[in-house]
Amino acid sequence: MNHDSFPRVDEHIVEPETRQEMVRGEPMEALPANPPHAERHTDLDYVTRGHVAPGYVVAADLLTRAGPGSNFATDVCVRKVGIDPQTGGRYLEELAFEVVAEQSLQHITVRAEDLATRGVRRIIVVFVNQSEVAEWSQAERRFVPLPINGRLEDPTLMRPIPIRALLDAASADNAVAAALRAKDNPWLVRREQDVSANALARGREEGREEGREQAQSQALLLVLRGRGLHPSDAQRQVIQASTDSEQLERWLLMAGRVHSIDELLVADADR
Repeated sequence: MNHDSFPRVDEHIVEPETRQEMVRGEPMEALPANPPHAERHTDLDYVTRGHVAPGYVVAADLLTRAGPGSNFATDVCVRKVGIDPQTGGRYLEELAFEVVAEQSLQHITVRAEDLATRGVRRIIVVFVNQSEVAEWSQAERRFVPLPINGRLEDPTLMRPIPIRALLDAASADNAVAAALRAKDNPWLVRREQDVSANALARGREEGREEGREQAQSQALLLVLRGRGLHPSDAQRQVIQASTDSEQLERWLLMAGRVHSIDELLVADADR
């Protein structure tokens, strides 16, 4: 289909800010959700907002003109910030998410077909009752399950979203925390710097009594453990074997901002 023939994405045929929708000319009503759907929807908002890359914006229930006779909203979507110079309106969403609990497979399939035909690059569906996440394949005309231990990588995201985070609240918390750290969130950076500084001060104090280097290495391991970074036996041996107080101090100062222990050791080796 020629995309130039489509109306603008914000040229609506239903009344915005209501429950009205239209799918292929058939009027529909967007109904409130029961707890399983509503809770997954909330987690989806939370996780996607935490992972969005600079230059993109996350929206919930954004009404989109998906086709000549279709005007409906997805649960969550990601689009470019600003105005599309080709249309003078907002950008079309690139990544769209739907949460499915009571809806039929046919219902969500029709929507996915319209969104993909419109030009939405990826459509991800969270099937609540099956505890499954799937992606629409326009080529295969079906939803393809995504591995529960896999990751959703996309240019609109600062960091890949673990698939499990779309199904589990605790995993969602962990994923958002990691994403915010990848964005160098100022509060988290300051917090980690404070932890590193306190550990360094404690290491210095303990060093007066039981050996400066030993105390520094123990403080370093404590900071790494607090950040969820667990050294292998070989890495622990390298850290504990160091007798260079200045090197240990550098490691302590870096421990709050590196993403892996390999990064810590390699960065210092490159000095």
